[in-house]
Amino acid sequence: MDTVLSALDALSHEELETIEKRAGQLKEIKGYFSSLDADLEDKENLPDNCSECREKIEVVSVSENEDTNFRVDHPGHAWDVELSITGIDSPVKLSYIQSQTKHTYTQYQSITIGQKGYEFGFGDFCEDYMNDDPLWDGTHVLQTLHNALGISHDQTAKMIHMLFLPYSWYPYIEDKIENLKDVLDF
Repeated sequence: MDTVLSALDALSHEELETIEKRAGQLKEIKGYFSSLDADLEDKENLPDNCSECREKIEVVSVSENEDTNFRVDHPGHAWDVELSITGIDSPVKLSYIQSQTKHTYTQYQSITIGQKGYEFGFGDFCEDYMNDDPLWDGTHVLQTLHNALGISHDQTAKMIHMLFLPYSWYPYIEDKIENLKDVLDF
């Protein structure tokens, strides 16, 4: 470690910024499932087989999306995450957007596999981020995830909570996500 720190002294400002950005990305990747890997204290809000699911998921990248257009008076955060999940050939891309002011709150999340997507949001301005693309078939995306991860169709909200774990708070999504079982039974 001392050797690495000594080598930093010789780097330019631009090189240090590049290292800082990459170190931040690595920190996010390595810490993405840290609460899941640690002690599973939040287990009642996670799928029954969350430990087996974790073994099937690799976090490929986590980056802050600096191109997200927030409303001028509504600052926020946006994160893009890419996962590799055993049993799914395409990358699984997650998008999380959250903005708030003293009087408003907006949260938007999407999952994309290939050209198909699933999205949900709530709050004051979530419609600003919703995708009107007819190719987005949420049922297909959820079915693919449930099958690959071996999660029961009545645990859709818990599955999504697990995938977005660092950014998710289960009580917010618990009542807003319809279980795939209910969709398929309809």
